[in-house]
Amino acid sequence: MANWPEIDFSQSTEDIRKQFEKALKEIQSALRSFLLSDATRKDLLATEKEIRLILSDMEKYIDEWSSEAAESSVTQALVASLLMLGLAETVEEAREQTKLTRKQTALLDYAVESLRTDLKAVTANLERQTRSVIRRSYTDSMKRTSTQSQTEISRAAKQMLADADIAIIDKAGRRWKTSHYVDVVTNTRLMESYREAVALDGIKNGSGHAYVSYNSKTTDRCKDFHYSIVKLAPDIDSKYPYYRDLPHLFHVNCRHYLIPIKNLNDLPANVRSKNGL
Repeated sequence: MANWPEIDFSQSTEDIRKQFEKALKEIQSALRSFLLSDATRKDLLATEKEIRLILSDMEKYIDEWSSEAAESSVTQALVASLLMLGLAETVEEAREQTKLTRKQTALLDYAVESLRTDLKAVTANLERQTRSVIRRSYTDSMKRTSTQSQTEISRAAKQMLADADIAIIDKAGRRWKTSHYVDVVTNTRLMESYREAVALDGIKNGSGHAYVSYNSKTTDRCKDFHYSIVKLAPDIDSKYPYYRDLPHLFHVNCRHYLIPIKNLNDLPANVRSKNGL
C-alpha cells in the first residue's frame, strides 16, 4: 500500500494570515492617527473612507486566494486518493489524472464560496468594530476637558485599538483575535474540502470505505476514532458507520482526514486491529 502524501496548507494559511495582518496594521495606523487628533467630522469621514478602501482591497484578495487555496486542497486530495487506490504510481502521474468530475467541480465551487463567506465575515466585523471605535472616539472628543492629560487619552486610544482587533465573538463569548481566527477558519475549511474530495473520489473509483487517519496531537474527543473504518456514503450497505455521523470527529480545526480503502482484506495491521479484523 502506498504512503499517504503529506498534506500541506501551510503556505496558503500563511499567505492569508499575513494579508489580514497587513490590513489590520494599516487600519490601526489610520485609527491611531484619528484617535490622537482633534477628531473633527471631516477627519471622521476621511478615516472611515480610508478603512473601507483597505477592507475592499482585502476582499479582492480573499476572492482570488480562496479560489487558489480550495483548488490546491481538492487537488492534493485527489492525488492522494489515486495513489492509495493504486490508480497512479507517482504524484506526477496522479496529477495528470485529476480532471474534475461534475460533482467534484461542484464541491470545489462550494469550498471556494465557504472560504469567501467565512473570511469576508471577518472583514465585515472589522468594519463594524472600527466604525464603532471611530464614532465612540468622536463623541468622546466632544466631552473632553482641557485638563484631561495626554496619558489618559493614550490609554483610551490603546484600548480602542485593541478592540478593533477582534475578528469575532463566538456564542460562548470568546473574543477571537483576527490572525488566530483566520488560521482556524482556513484550516477548518481546507481540511473539510480535502476530506470531501477524498470521499467523492473514492466513491467514483469503486471504494465505498475509508479509515480515519492517525494524529498524535488530536483532542481526547476524537482520538478514539483513529484507524476506524467508515463508509463514504450514507446509503452504502455496510456494517460500518457513515463518516459524517461520527460524534465529535471532524470538529473545528480538526486535522483528521480519510484514507480510501481499495480492499477490506488488504489493510495495515493497526487498522485491522482497531476494527477487529
